Amino acid sequence: MSRDPEKIQMADRILKILINKRFRSGPKPDTEAGANIKKMLYRSIDENQPIHLFQFWGGCKNPNLPGQHVDDCERLTLDNLAKIALAVHEIYEPGLRIGIFPGDERVHKANLIPKQHTIDYVNGLKQLAGNHGEIFHVTPVSALYRQYATDFDDCLLTTNARISNAIYDDPNFDILLRNASKNLFGANQMSAGELLQKSAEAARTYIVYRVAEEQAGIYRDFENYIRCSFIRFSPFYHFYRQFILDIDLIQPPLKGVLHFYTGGKGNITQPWQACGISKSINNDRVVFLSQTRRNQYLPQNEDKQSALSSTKNPHQHLSDPFPIGFAQIGTRRQA
Repeated sequence: MSRDPEKIQMADRILKILINKRFRSGPKPDTEAGANIKKMLYRSIDENQPIHLFQFWGGCKNPNLPGQHVDDCERLTLDNLAKIALAVHEIYEPGLRIGIFPGDERVHKANLIPKQHTIDYVNGLKQLAGNHGEIFHVTPVSALYRQYATDFDDCLLTTNARISNAIYDDPNFDILLRNASKNLFGANQMSAGELLQKSAEAARTYIVYRVAEEQAGIYRDFENYIRCSFIRFSPFYHFYRQFILDIDLIQPPLKGVLHFYTGGKGNITQPWQACGISKSINNDRVVFLSQTRRNQYLPQNEDKQSALSSTKNPHQHLSDPFPIGFAQIGTRRQA
């Protein structure tokens, strides 16, 4: 069956918006990715349906940040994504819808984040998203875990047994380990040995959950969505490619991912990994600050040490976060 030239042209026009340098982080999609994205755009246009994007989101603020609720980082990131939707709507009446999928229960299980923290964060995110009408819908992964409990629970058990040792043995595991140590709740109260053990458990658990999510097909209802991300390169991708079975059959497809700025052009800091510091009266210029960058923006008359006393770097009492050395993680499998 031949395709409609006008609809092909519309898919091209929408793709140009989605990869416009005002919104796109990094280079344009390669030829294969671009073709896959355009194919999905055409499918929606052919059915006169909205274009749908699929965006994973953090399940809470980084536990080492001073604030644990949504702030200007989330607000401006949603504002920026909404601008993309409005630009699409100008040329395609059905418009664009963006699904936000916070990993609330995943970070509760892996990073030991208190459940109430994730509940409050997701509720705040829903409120912000609601300011944009029908553009966004927020679906926490906990809801999908429950919806597909039979498939997911079984897959979680089999995935854990299938890949846990391989995760620990992977040469890239040390990267995951360091990342986990920066996202672990209560890390600043742990000894060096406990931090190492808990970080190893967190890193493994996070990968197991993500692989099980895809393997169990909990995102099956979003098969016509185009995946997007705020970061191009992540250590997680290596593990997903290695451990997800039949990865080419996963829905939504993993081939053809869009990459967007967060709070505006040039900003790639994930909103849940930063706190927002306003630099203008009307709050339209906000700096996304991770914990390590926040000191320089504190008011001059504020006691910086006092301001950060409740959110100290979890490793500042150590000359090396893991002084016993990554090479000695033979205890990982007992963790």
